[in-house]
Amino acid sequence: MHLVSALGEFPEMRAVLCLFEGVASGAADGYARMMGRPAATLLHLGPGLGNAWANLHNARRGRSPVINLVGDHPDSHLGLNSPLESDIASHAATVSGWVGRASSADSVQADVQAAVEATRALRNGKHVSGPCATSTDSAVATLIIPADVSWTPLAATSRLSPPSEPNPISTHELDIEDPASAVIAALRSGQQTALLLGPGSSSDAELRAADRIRQATGALVYTDAFSTHRRRGRGLPQIEDLPYRRDRTQHLLKDVRHAILLDAPEPVAPFAYPDQSGRLLPPESTVIRVSAVRAPSLLAEVADAVAPDVRPRQAAASADRGHDGPLSSSSWGAVFADALPEHAVISDESITSGMAGLSAAMDHALPHDTLGQSGYAIGQGIPVAVGAAVACPDRPVFTLQADGSAMYTISGLWTQARERLNVTTVILDNGAYEILNGELDRAGGGSEIVRNNLINLGRPSLDFVAIAHGMGVPGVRVDTGQALRSALQQARSTDGPFLIHAQLMR
Repeated sequence: MHLVSALGEFPEMRAVLCLFEGVASGAADGYARMMGRPAATLLHLGPGLGNAWANLHNARRGRSPVINLVGDHPDSHLGLNSPLESDIASHAATVSGWVGRASSADSVQADVQAAVEATRALRNGKHVSGPCATSTDSAVATLIIPADVSWTPLAATSRLSPPSEPNPISTHELDIEDPASAVIAALRSGQQTALLLGPGSSSDAELRAADRIRQATGALVYTDAFSTHRRRGRGLPQIEDLPYRRDRTQHLLKDVRHAILLDAPEPVAPFAYPDQSGRLLPPESTVIRVSAVRAPSLLAEVADAVAPDVRPRQAAASADRGHDGPLSSSSWGAVFADALPEHAVISDESITSGMAGLSAAMDHALPHDTLGQSGYAIGQGIPVAVGAAVACPDRPVFTLQADGSAMYTISGLWTQARERLNVTTVILDNGAYEILNGELDRAGGGSEIVRNNLINLGRPSLDFVAIAHGMGVPGVRVDTGQALRSALQQARSTDGPFLIHAQLMR
């Protein structure tokens, strides 16, 4: 409570109240994705960190810079087996690249400074040494602050100096003297080469460079499925996401002999299946890893070398505005893409409802940014939109949200209303955890009893308009393309958040 109280003394800090820690951690992730610098969460002991964990997992997978300040009992109270006592450091280490514990009131300023420095360094792939370091695949830093550190008075106080910029050193880059030469050699080898683009290689300029390379060499170019942050829309090349389904990705990559991972993870299956490898690149392929720091300049350098006279292609507006009839998983995307305003930010957790045709439609929408489900932990759509809207108050923000996962962090709507955030939430209601139906099929089936009782979301059906109204967010329910188009226009003219409950045919 001393930390909460101190927030009022720093007007340059914006404190945003969330009703659930999972919303706070997701909002911090969304802010970090759009701004490239950390937001902080303030969490209540171990269970609070536990509630935040799923969206911190997504932040870890997306290398979003996030700082967690977690309260704890004083050392004198630990060991008494009080109800909230837990091993916070061990839990934090699973999602954090750095974990520290403030030892005294006199050390806490330097401890916070160390957390900020570590987060920024980890964001750029830099090694962080010392007993607090955990892993380098996460840009999340967690500082545990015991209660007595907060309440002990100081003789004098001073504010933190601005953190220094870390050197752009990456642990993800191959130990080769000239990665550009290695990439050019792979592209000129006559063997199938694939460029896999991560969030550090998805600016407009980098997408255009990748397309020039693709045209000149015949290389395959994909972005990661549910990419952390990518640009898309008219005027940019059409670059597909790798499919979620392992069999489809494996088919696309079956002839690849050189895979160039530009700030992207190696493609692997989201789940294990009997007698099938989780690795999706052919075993004989070679892999070249390029860091987020190096990827932009490398793409430009390689494009100038192998495609000096090639102009990038551009997606144009589509004649398909979407039909006005009943909404389905394959039809709603065209209507949404046609209505999307320029420079929008999309927090995409549409899951199965977005796999049927949304990606192709969005290539022809006005230019926009999409924040995907980086770690596959569900419940990030609404919170990430909160953070994006706080970061970019002048840009329209949309959440494309599956119905089942919406219920994990639905309380984020209340925060949107309280902060008057410009967020339009589109709930895509197919009445089921539909992605699990597909997994049941791939795992060998499942009885109708299982499908009806454990996957179907009826009995009772969810009324998202009523839920939204209860949290101060206006909304409407639609079931046709014409009604969705009208609702999106209504949302644009509404000050603050708006919800559209889109009922899809099954």
